[in-house]
Amino acid sequence: LDPYIVGLRMPGTTEEARISLFADDTTTTVVSVPSVKGILILFEYYGKASGASLNKEKCHGFWIGGTPGSSDAALCGIEWVPTTKICGVYFGQNSLQKNAQLIIEKLQTAINLSKQRGLTFAGKAELINVCLSAKIWFIGACVLLDRTFETVVTRIFFKFLWKSTEWVSRMKIVQSKENGGLG
Repeated sequence: LDPYIVGLRMPGTTEEARISLFADDTTTTVVSVPSVKGILILFEYYGKASGASLNKEKCHGFWIGGTPGSSDAALCGIEWVPTTKICGVYFGQNSLQKNAQLIIEKLQTAINLSKQRGLTFAGKAELINVCLSAKIWFIGACVLLDRTFETVVTRIFFKFLWKSTEWVSRMKIVQSKENGGLG
């Protein structure tokens, strides 16, 4: 651990979040411009030792709680952005709308692909419970989604189930199988 690189302290712990790696994506979480500089220096050392290099054109900084000073941002040599996408989830300005739109597009694509399968009513309910809902869970575990989003998704699911015609009340169909619903 580099004492000059200060990460974001997680609430209720003494530990700091400093780096997250997923496949070829690296996300660092630090709390000061000197820490950003320290991270970049570490990446340079790693590059010299491994032959790998940091593509600064793909790098950007996302400042939480304001904006960095222009001189500090220029010294780091990276672009500072108001919104960023980390492992498929948007953070920052308009992130609620961007995450909601991303999920809705994924749901619509999956629904359009499944329409060719000739699913039964129960098959559609299973698809919603297992596959379509999973598209919400990942992003929903990272950020809060509002009631408007919930309303839109409910409409999308029920339109898929009934092809715009409701035969059974929504309150009945969402109940458990033991209570006459589809779970």
